Amino acid sequence: MVFIHIASAIILVSIGMGDLRTGLNRLFGTTLVECLQKMTRNRYQAFFVGVVAGLITPSSNAIAMLSMQVLNQTALTAGRMLAVVLGANVGITITVQLLAFRIQDLAGLFILIGGGSLFLNRAIFRGIGQVFLGLGFIFLAMNMISGAGKLLMANNDLKLLLSIIGHYPWIVCIGASFLTLALQSSTASIGLGVGLAQSGLLTTGILVPWTIGASLGIGLTMLIAGWASVEGRRLALGILSIKSFGALIVLAVGLPLASSLLQLLPGEIDRQTADFNTLFNLAIGLGALPLLSLVYRGLSYVIQSHAIEEQTEPSISVRTHGRDR
Repeated sequence: MVFIHIASAIILVSIGMGDLRTGLNRLFGTTLVECLQKMTRNRYQAFFVGVVAGLITPSSNAIAMLSMQVLNQTALTAGRMLAVVLGANVGITITVQLLAFRIQDLAGLFILIGGGSLFLNRAIFRGIGQVFLGLGFIFLAMNMISGAGKLLMANNDLKLLLSIIGHYPWIVCIGASFLTLALQSSTASIGLGVGLAQSGLLTTGILVPWTIGASLGIGLTMLIAGWASVEGRRLALGILSIKSFGALIVLAVGLPLASSLLQLLPGEIDRQTADFNTLFNLAIGLGALPLLSLVYRGLSYVIQSHAIEEQTEPSISVRTHGRDR
């Protein structure tokens, strides 16, 4: 029954993310695309604009779709969009911060406001309603996961398994990456980890690679979304490369230091995880900004644009041999 609750919560997260994306699209439409095109004159400005876009669109899947939409509809290259996405990854951590404020306890109020707004005729109110409804479903799912985690505390076999896995941070990181890909939301993935940690099933040593893996999962989502185009592939592989380098440094060299940092952060485990998630993405973004031109040149060399040969049907020339009359 506990696993049924967790599976139901995961489905609820997926529904919530769908409502959130639909509502944001109804509210902003192509406005974000136009703003990104106009306000990304340099990488630092692009990073700031990305942070704002992440605050407005607090969904890793929505950011991936928006990035590919910008690449397809504007003249911006993956080199400039790298700064935007790195900033957006900082912006979307606000949702995890909201979880740390225990705003998920107001899930019922969010659902009530969202559901009531859907009965109004104006598009703006329906958009707001879908945003509130989506957030309400996500927060409700986090509460369900947290409650299920407390019930799982009695399972000694599961506690033993998780303690063994904790000795292999790379497995935890990769597993969290694919969990984020499956859930289409780094917030949901981190929220699941926090819920299990609050029930005593996960330690801070596991939460560090879990949080980093959730951040890497955004790159996997972008890779699938952008595989069809050259610039999309460059953007996705660029984000994956930058974040993988950061993950390599933390997991191979600084894991004890990162775990100690997480424990030194103020607040309970949910607040500590939210702050660590924001600090990790902020450090990766600011650290990579001066190197983005070099990264893009490397990506352009690895993923080269091939000219598409026009396929023309062979022309058949017919000669008419006639006699002049």
